[in-house]
Amino acid sequence: DVVITDYEMQGMDGLELIARIKNTGIPIKIILMSGAMDAALEARARAAGADGCLRKPFDLKELWEILNELGV
Repeated sequence: DVVITDYEMQGMDGLELIARIKNTGIPIKIILMSGAMDAALEARARAAGADGCLRKPFDLKELWEILNELGV
């Protein structure tokens, strides 16, 4: 129902992963997390298809709030 991914990964970044997932056509919600999350990265993530964003470290309450907003 939901993919929670980091922005910085080996081999590709989270934005590329989001694009790949969206290209499958599978209706799944995606949350991107990053220690470097700022307004510019969030805008890029949303443009790529992310449904939510988290700045690390985050409180589990923040994650639950996003999951509830997404209906997951």
